[in-house]
Amino acid sequence: MLSPETPAMPSETSDVLIEARNLRKWFPIRRGVLGRVTAHVKAVNDVSLSIQRGEVLAVVGESGSGKSTLGRLILRLMEATSGEIRLGDVDLTHLGAAELRAMRRRMQIVFQDPFSSLNPHMRIGDALLEILTVQRIGANAAERRARVGALLEQVGLRPGAADRFPHEFSGGQRQRIGIARALAVEPEFIVADEPVSALDVSIQAQVVNLLQDLKDELGLTIMFISHDLAVVRHIADRVAVLYLGRLMEIGPARDVFERPLHPYTHALLAAVPDPRGVRKDRILLKGDIPSPIKPPTGCVFRTRCPYALPACAETAPPLRTAEAGRQKACIREDILLPPRELQ
Repeated sequence: MLSPETPAMPSETSDVLIEARNLRKWFPIRRGVLGRVTAHVKAVNDVSLSIQRGEVLAVVGESGSGKSTLGRLILRLMEATSGEIRLGDVDLTHLGAAELRAMRRRMQIVFQDPFSSLNPHMRIGDALLEILTVQRIGANAAERRARVGALLEQVGLRPGAADRFPHEFSGGQRQRIGIARALAVEPEFIVADEPVSALDVSIQAQVVNLLQDLKDELGLTIMFISHDLAVVRHIADRVAVLYLGRLMEIGPARDVFERPLHPYTHALLAAVPDPRGVRKDRILLKGDIPSPIKPPTGCVFRTRCPYALPACAETAPPLRTAEAGRQKACIREDILLPPRELQ
């Protein structure tokens, strides 16, 4: 029997680095001369999760599901409409500007498009040196310059790259620079927001392997945001599935890939092409993704779910423990989704 509980929350003995409780981000829609709020875009709607120290939590879902918004909320690059965020023993939710600035050394982000986040008029070495200077990392200028060279080598670039401008690098190299910039302040936690989606497949593998190596070497904790499940399979320890701003399922990556518990998760996995040409059992989703301005009542997935019942329209199902370490937001217990073979 499914039992309701606060989703993805740690036990007293667990080593949790990131904890989010009931996060919401509703963007107001204003109309008219007076700019009155007439509706809201419910980008993230009552999401709770935790991330253990040293693990990679992948957040997956279709475009518009709220993945990037969730990552920015956790870093407080964007203010939540409501909810709580903790980094270790620090409550980030209500920190002032000065206190939050001091916490930035503990948490960083790697953006999807590294070129747009780099100053095109600044040499790479100067950009990294500026970060070290502002954060007062290193005893003097010489030590900071040595640190710049070490950072570039750490991400697989030659120290001489410090003298070049962003446009002189390939996409994969620029993403390595973005990772070096995130590592410059020696953070504990990194949000990697679609870090390989703009790269060629062969380069994607290199960047994912680099992140995995850095995670193991430095003990990093990573939230890996992606819509590409083939990439997620190679790096994630656990997977959280978002749909229209709500969590549908969360659990260990291998379990989720082998035997999804939620119909939406199964539909996502079935849509991943099999390089061997093996035919998969598919869930045919009805219609298009509803608008986040007016999501369906009850379960937001019900309008496309082949297993929906009339009761699904009544109340939004919370995440419930379905089995050890796994949770899903679905009122049905009788759905037996076919197992998947790991590729």
